[in-house]
Order: sequence, then structure tokens, then C-alpha cells
Amino acid sequence: MASGNQEKEGESRGPRQPGGLLERLYRIEQEIRAVEKRLEIIEKLLEGDPEARAIVLLFMKIVGLHRASVDKIAVAIEAQRLLTQAGVVDDIARDILEILAVHGPMNVSELTRELRKVRGTASRRIVSQRLKMLEELGVVKLVGGGKGKRYEIVRPGDHE
Repeated sequence: MASGNQEKEGESRGPRQPGGLLERLYRIEQEIRAVEKRLEIIEKLLEGDPEARAIVLLFMKIVGLHRASVDKIAVAIEAQRLLTQAGVVDDIARDILEILAVHGPMNVSELTRELRKVRGTASRRIVSQRLKMLEELGVVKLVGGGKGKRYEIVRPGDHE
């Protein structure tokens, strides 16, 4: 289940501080990868038993979801760190980053709707302003074009 691309994602993380949160997340991610590899071995051993193999495949999907969650958390932490380094103290920008980390790429309207759920109020104008600021800081990037413009968090390895 672990693809070569996923391996690269784990390796591309930025510098880690010993004992820091990113370091702990990295260790968790490595443990999850080890569990995935063990499940793949078990799956091969159970090739003759379709029912048992289906159960192992279900576990593999569950483990993969956990690894994806750890990856999203690490991306959000790295984006927040970049904001702090840039001296940005802006709760709206931080909320936008958290929303993008959880939901993935979104357009301004989608982000505004989600931000209203979190903050109670939000305007497309303010969301657009914050996205432009975050884009200039290199924390988010625009993907797609025209009416399909969406923003996503820049992955940690893309900053260097």
C-alpha cells in the first residue's frame, strides 16, 4: 500500500529538532510504515484465504488513513512555523491554514464557508487578502487556473 511517492513525501520533510513535535510525528509515521509493511507480508501469506485477506486489506486501509492524518498534521505544523518565522500573528491566517491542512485544496468560496463554521463570520474579501499574503510568504500556493483556482499548503520539502 505504501507507494514510492509516499516514501518521498516522508523523506522530504524539513529539518527536525530532536524531541520536537515534528520529530515525534516523523517517528509515528515511521512506525505506521512498519505496520503497513508487516500487514503486506501477512496479506501475501493469506493469499489462499480470501476472507482473512479481506480483513488484512481493511486494516491496511485504516493504517493508511492514520498515516495520512499524521502527514496532514505535520504539514499544518510546518505552515504555522513558517508564519511564526515571518512574524505573522494573524488568527484568520492560522485558521485558513488549519482548514487547508484538514480539507486539502479549496477555492476562496469553500474556504470562506469553512472559516465561517470556525469563526462565526468571514468574508470572501478578507479570505482573499489573507490567501494573497500567505502566497507571498510561500506558505500556500495557487493550483489550477481560471474558475478552478484553488489554494493548498506548500509541502515542507517545497520550501527549500
